[in-house]
Amino acid sequence: MIDDCYPRLVGFQANVLPSRQFFVALWLTHPVRIGSPWGYQAMSDTSAIEAATRRLALALDALEGAAEQRHEVDLGEDNLMAQVHALDDDRSRLASDLDAAMARARALERTNREIARRLDTAIGTIRTVLNPHER
Repeated sequence: MIDDCYPRLVGFQANVLPSRQFFVALWLTHPVRIGSPWGYQAMSDTSAIEAATRRLALALDALEGAAEQRHEVDLGEDNLMAQVHALDDDRSRLASDLDAAMARARALERTNREIARRLDTAIGTIRTVLNPHER
């Protein structure tokens, strides 16, 4: 076991956890550290079991905290994906509305030009009727 080889380390798993407090708590509750300022003394079976139980409780607390943190991250990602989906729907709707408005503007422009042409023709006809000799 790695604890036997490296008495200053709790184990390789504790070193990769993000919480330094968890690592320190496990290190301080290591069976060879309890009861001695320098950390090295023999332990009875009862105190070793109690120390292991404390270490297990700390590990379970850390695991629960990591699971809750992961759950919160997952909820945040789900909310973000819902917002992205809503924004994509809005963008599609706005693009469709813009296309319809552009088509209507082109139709109104064509109608405006046709009306202007007809008015010019009517004005020319009226001038010809009013002043037949000016040509």
